[in-house]
Amino acid sequence: MEKGDDAAALSASLAENIARLPMDELDQYAAFHDLVKQGRTVEEIASHFGVTERLVRQRLAIAKLYAPILNAYRKQEIQPATIRLQTMATPKQQKDWFKLFKQDEAPPQYQLKSWLFDGDDIPTSNALFDLETYKGAITSDLFGEERYFADSAVFWDYQSQALAALKTDLEEDGWQEVILLDVDENFYP
Repeated sequence: MEKGDDAAALSASLAENIARLPMDELDQYAAFHDLVKQGRTVEEIASHFGVTERLVRQRLAIAKLYAPILNAYRKQEIQPATIRLQTMATPKQQKDWFKLFKQDEAPPQYQLKSWLFDGDDIPTSNALFDLETYKGAITSDLFGEERYFADSAVFWDYQSQALAALKTDLEEDGWQEVILLDVDENFYP
């Protein structure tokens, strides 16, 4: 190694530790985060350590979490599933959730995703429109397979336009009656 090559020294140390004993995700996130700060790309880190780019992105997402949440996780006060869902939260949501957590009022892990999206955790797979045309924010679940619309009102604007176009197409195809319900309206047969 060249003198002063901190990234290479960190990589060597991390490689030695991975070979000897697998690091937990907190150790990995700290090491990967340090490597990125020293100029390494996600692709370089993944290639060097023989892991997927997705795993590196997951660990880097954990590195960006609100420090008190990470500290509580280190103390095993927070479950791994909860910490992974927290990577979808905004910094403000993380602080708000942690305040509730300290007061024993935080939503449980199985309700956290719904809490993060104000009850409207709408996966992008529900879209009837082309996602390439969507101008709103989409939140990725790095630990799952789905992405979610960050703002349900923007989603419903696009979805309503797609439904209106579908209604027109169906009427032009000869359907006698096509009824579109409002977003909050229930269908009763």
